[in-house]
Amino acid sequence: MKKIRSLVYVGTGGLKEYDPQKAICIGINAITLVNATLCLGVGGFYSLITQNMLMLGGVIVETGLLTVPILLNHRHRHSAAALFIFLTFCCTTLYYGCIIGRILNADLMLVYLISSALFVFKDLKTKMLCVALVLLLIILLEYNYSYQVIKPIPFTSGIALCIRWSANAVIIFLVIITFAMYSKRYNHVLKELRAHAQKVEEDLIEETIAGEEKVKFISSACHEVNNFFTGQFSLIRQLDRLERDNRHADIKELLGIVKSASNDLQLLINNVLSWSYLELGLKNDLFIERVDIKALFINLVRTTDLIALEKNTSITLVVDESLPQYITTDRLKLLQISHNLISNAIKHANGNSILLQLECLPGRSWRIVVQDKGVGISESLISKIFNPFVTEKSTGNQNGIGIGLYITRELVHKLRGDIHVDSKVDLGARFIVTLPELVTN
Repeated sequence: MKKIRSLVYVGTGGLKEYDPQKAICIGINAITLVNATLCLGVGGFYSLITQNMLMLGGVIVETGLLTVPILLNHRHRHSAAALFIFLTFCCTTLYYGCIIGRILNADLMLVYLISSALFVFKDLKTKMLCVALVLLLIILLEYNYSYQVIKPIPFTSGIALCIRWSANAVIIFLVIITFAMYSKRYNHVLKELRAHAQKVEEDLIEETIAGEEKVKFISSACHEVNNFFTGQFSLIRQLDRLERDNRHADIKELLGIVKSASNDLQLLINNVLSWSYLELGLKNDLFIERVDIKALFINLVRTTDLIALEKNTSITLVVDESLPQYITTDRLKLLQISHNLISNAIKHANGNSILLQLECLPGRSWRIVVQDKGVGISESLISKIFNPFVTEKSTGNQNGIGIGLYITRELVHKLRGDIHVDSKVDLGARFIVTLPELVTN
C-alpha cells in the first residue's frame, strides 16, 4: 500500500495543499494506475479467451504508454502528463473500437473521455478542444463501423456477450471514479475558498479594530500634549507671580514639576516617532558607540526621581560590580527602553518602591531588570501586553496610550535582545531585558 500511495503522490512535491494542480496531479496518477491495472487484468482476460495477437498487442502497448504520465509528473511536467493520458485514452478507444467493433458501447466511451477532459484540464479552451476531439473520434468509429476500413475480430456469441458486458462494467467503473475525483477536487477548492473568505473577513475585522485603535491613540496623544501645554501655561503664570514676590523656594519646586512634565512629553514624542517608523516601515538604523553604562543609568534615575516622588514612590538602582563600565550599544535606544520601563513601573507602582538592576551575564551579554510591587498585570493581558494599544488601567495610569511597551519590545529586538515579563495581580511586575554587547566594525 505504501508503494501505491507513493506512486499516487508522484510529482506533488512543492505543490501547496490548496493548489488545484496538486489534486489534478494525484488524479492523473490514480487514473493511470487504475487503467493500467484494468488493462492488464481485463485486457489479459480478453487476450486469453480470444487467442488473438491484436488484442494482446494492444494490452502490451497501452500498459507501456500508461507509465509515461507518472514519469512526466515525476519531472513536474504536469500539463504534458495531462495531455498525454488524454491522447492515450483517445488512441486506445479508437484502436479497441476498431478491432472489437460495435460490441463496445461508444456512447459510454464518449462520456468517459469527456469526463477525463473535464478533470485533467483547467482552462476552458483546452476542454473544448478535447470535446471536439472526442466528437471526431466518435465520427471515425461510426465510419469504420459502416465501411469496415479496419475489420473487427470475429467473436463467438458467448465471447461477444462476455466482452460487451465486462467492457460496459469497466467503462461505468472508470466514469464513476473520474467523476468522484472531479467532485472531490472541486469540493476541496470550495473548502479552501471558504476558508480564504473567512480569513479575509477576519483580517478586515482586525484592520477595522486596528483603525479604531489608531484613532484612539492619536486622540489620546493629542490630549496628552494639550494637557502638557495647558499645565505649562498655568505654571508659567504662577512662576511669574512668585518671581515678583521673591519666593525662590516655591520657584524651585515649580521648576522641578516643569522638568518632570517635560520629560514625560519628551518620552511620549519619542514613542510616537518610533511608532510612526514602525507603521511606515522606515529604517531606524542603529548608532553604535561606547556608552558609560553606570553613568547613563545614574543620570536616568536622577531624571525620573522627580516623577517618582510625585507618585509617592522611589527608585533604587543596583549595579552588578562585574558589569563593565563601558558597553558598545545604541545609547538613545537603550535610554528610551529604560525610560519606558521605569515610567511604566512608576505609573503602576501604587506608592511602592521600584528596583532597577543591572546584571552581568556570561557570554558578553547583560540585562536590565525593572521590578515594582504595584498592581501587577492581569492574566488576560500578560500574553499581549507588548502588543500596540494594549494597556493595564490603574490608579496612576487612567489615560495610558498603550504603545510604550510595544515600542520597548521593538527597540529591544532592534538591539538583538529579548524582553519578557513576570507578573501577578497585586504583587507587581518584573520586566527583564537581556541584551548583547553590540560589536562595531
